[in-house]
Amino acid sequence: MKDSLLLPVVFLLLLILCFALFSLGYLMYLWVTQYVPSNPPSVQWALGAAPGAMRAVFVPSTFVALFVVIMRVARKPGVPFFSYLFALASVAAVFYFGLIGAARFLPGTGDAPPGTSPVEETRAYNPLVAGHFNLIEKATIYPGTVTGDSLGPTFIVDPSSRPAFTAEREGVFDPKTGNAVFADGKKTVPIHPVNPNFAPELAPRNFLASLFGDMTSMSSFLETARGRSRVDFLIALGGMALFSVACMGLAWITRWPLMNVVLVAISFRGLFWLFTLFTNTVATDAFALVVPKRFMPVAPAIGLAALGVIFILWTIFFIRPPARD
Repeated sequence: MKDSLLLPVVFLLLLILCFALFSLGYLMYLWVTQYVPSNPPSVQWALGAAPGAMRAVFVPSTFVALFVVIMRVARKPGVPFFSYLFALASVAAVFYFGLIGAARFLPGTGDAPPGTSPVEETRAYNPLVAGHFNLIEKATIYPGTVTGDSLGPTFIVDPSSRPAFTAEREGVFDPKTGNAVFADGKKTVPIHPVNPNFAPELAPRNFLASLFGDMTSMSSFLETARGRSRVDFLIALGGMALFSVACMGLAWITRWPLMNVVLVAISFRGLFWLFTLFTNTVATDAFALVVPKRFMPVAPAIGLAALGVIFILWTIFFIRPPARD
């Protein structure tokens, strides 16, 4: 019973740790991807971007903390019934109070460009550095001077144009389009990427990009449900919390701990995949047959809750957890 009682405390401590590390990591990623020597991110930018970054990592931090807790429960199950109950209550409470608190105290999107706050208009900042060969997708630009968005005498090597080599007396970087414009608008050089100092190797690969996209969709779903009504919000977070906690049964499904870890990790990825699946047109039409019209906006969460209940019942009848503490 002691391990079951300690479960909420362990979960909250892990959540705080994951939340702090992920927030710092996300801020560092934004700093790297938006860094340009002519306009480096400042402390003011970090303070402006921090609230949005913290909101962006809240849901991933919650699921990572729960994953670690489930791994602990695999070794120290306590009383399985109370372990399920305390884990479900902890996750639901964190989602509820965390998302409400984030909406009240952490405004912003977390992706403001350098030198701006998240509430300012998004614009591209001039990435060209004076006295350097700036390599972009289709050309090389060497500006003699750079003052804000204004470019002094500039040499351009563009193999796709004729002539391939040109010298311009002056130009300007257009922050709305991200293009360098010369000769009174007659010559335009697209800057792709907008920040040539960002190494594309740092961009998330297909698996991570897909996972991050699904997490973002889930976060948006919860935010939308919170803004619609309290009932919708409770159903949304309850369905996701119930399914994620139901994955605890996989921690005991085989005799091999490593296999159980892999299965729990797959089930967590399956949570985000199922959520995305439940939001498509075919699934929506199927939900319309059994879900009242009033609750159709949160039908994906209802589907996850139903699967979670089935999974828990299957665990109760067919999986034997380790001996109690």
